[in-house]
Amino acid sequence: MAMWARARSAVLAAALAASGAGIAAAEASGAVGAGAAADAAASPAGGAVNAAGAGCAAQIAARVEQRYRAVRDLSADFEQSSHSAAMPGAPSLSSGRLVITRSGRLHFRYERPAPSLVVSDGETLWIADPVAKEVQVLRAEGGFLAGTALQVLVGGGRIADAFEASAEGCGGVTVRLILAPREAAHYERIELQVAAESGEVQGVALADVLGNITRTALRGVAVNQDPAPELFHYAPAPGERLLRFPR
Repeated sequence: MAMWARARSAVLAAALAASGAGIAAAEASGAVGAGAAADAAASPAGGAVNAAGAGCAAQIAARVEQRYRAVRDLSADFEQSSHSAAMPGAPSLSSGRLVITRSGRLHFRYERPAPSLVVSDGETLWIADPVAKEVQVLRAEGGFLAGTALQVLVGGGRIADAFEASAEGCGGVTVRLILAPREAAHYERIELQVAAESGEVQGVALADVLGNITRTALRGVAVNQDPAPELFHYAPAPGERLLRFPR
C-alpha cells in the first residue's frame, strides 16, 4: 500500500500547487476573463496585509480563492520531495508529468525514481506499477479525491468552509497560510507560501497525519488545454494484476 499513500499525498499536494501556478499562467496568457477581474475589483484593496492573525489569514485566503476561478484544467512537469518522520535524513525525490482538471480528474506520470502512473476519472482511481505489473484500483470518493482540499482549491469554494486558517509572516511580501481541515482527512495540514498582494501560491507543503511532509513544485505550466477524456481512464495491460480495494 506504499504507492497508495504516496499517490494520496501527491494528489493533494500537486492539486494545490497546480491551481496556484495555473492562475498565474492564465493571467500571463490573458486567459482570465472579465468575471475574474470583477471579483478582484470587489475584493479587499491591496496594500499592507492586516497583521492581526485571523484578519490576515482571512484576507490572504480570499486572495488565494480569487486566483483559482479561471482555470478548467492544468498540465505541468512536477518535482516532489518527501520528508519521512520515521526516517529523517535526505528527502525522497520524484518527478514526472501531471494533468489535472477542475472536476477532479487527474493523470500523474511518475518518471523518476521509478515509472508509475496515477489516473482518475473522478470516480475510480488507478495506481499502476509497471515494474511489479500490478494496478491498485480504488474508489475516488469519500474524502480521497473529492475531499475538501481538492474541492476548494481545484473545484472552487470557500477556504473558510473547509479549513481553520492561520497565517505567519503577515506584513511581509509573502505570507505562510496554514490550513487545517475542519473534518477528518488523510492529512494534518497544508501550508501555502502566498504572495501577499496577488494571492499567487508560490510554494506548497502537505503534512500527513504521521508527520511526513510532501513538497511540490511545477515547471512549464499550461492551462485550459481541454485534455482528451481517455487520458483519465486506465486500461490494464495484458498480464497486469488488478488489486481492488474497498471504499
